[in-house]
Amino acid sequence: MASSMTTDPQDELFDVLTPTGEPTGRVAPRGVVHRVGLWHAAFHLWIIWRDEDGTVVLLQRRSRTKDTMPGRIDVSVGGHFRHGEYHRQYLRQGKAVTPILREVHEELGLVACTTNVHWIGTRWSEHRETGKWDREIQELFLWVLPAAPEMLWPDVQEVEQVVVVPLSSLAELLSGTVAGISARILWDASSGSTQGRETWITLANLVPGRQAYWRAVVPQLEAAAGGQLPSALVFRDDGPEETS
Repeated sequence: MASSMTTDPQDELFDVLTPTGEPTGRVAPRGVVHRVGLWHAAFHLWIIWRDEDGTVVLLQRRSRTKDTMPGRIDVSVGGHFRHGEYHRQYLRQGKAVTPILREVHEELGLVACTTNVHWIGTRWSEHRETGKWDREIQELFLWVLPAAPEMLWPDVQEVEQVVVVPLSSLAELLSGTVAGISARILWDASSGSTQGRETWITLANLVPGRQAYWRAVVPQLEAAAGGQLPSALVFRDDGPEETS
């Protein structure tokens, strides 16, 4: 359930989209968009690198004050395109990515540049909970790091915890092969940077409704870690479809 005392600005303006992602010309505040189910633009950025455990992915636990899905384990960085920022055709060309760079810095304290992030697909997402109906067209991006980030400065209003898990372990969890997996904590809001601490993650800890999507993304991330950028992934409720 969403927090009644959210730190997310409910008056932040979003462009309202058609179900296919075209601009309608309408603008509405975040609170209204998330309450009545207006389609709007968002993005996910997956951050990966290789270490002694193979290819690993950075995940974040959302702050308990988020207006949607508080306290759940989510992608590396997620955010919205504000009014006037969503230019789908340019995003797919690696342009107009300023909102992604902004959110990476705001959420994690990391500095990325235009050449760091690569568009890998689009997802249509619908999630309903009490008092909320969130319908997003999410542009998917990837950032392959050469090694683990040396320092994180997350925003405690956005992020409660930052963890890293091997992609192989995440795949086992998503397939139901194991009931839970161990994740190494890189940062925690209560104690800052941590060394050697771990936490246990189950499917119930993940943002709901995304298991099929995550299962489709994991092999794409593994391929990218090996130097092969994946084909564009288009993900709808009926499953993933790779496009050239």
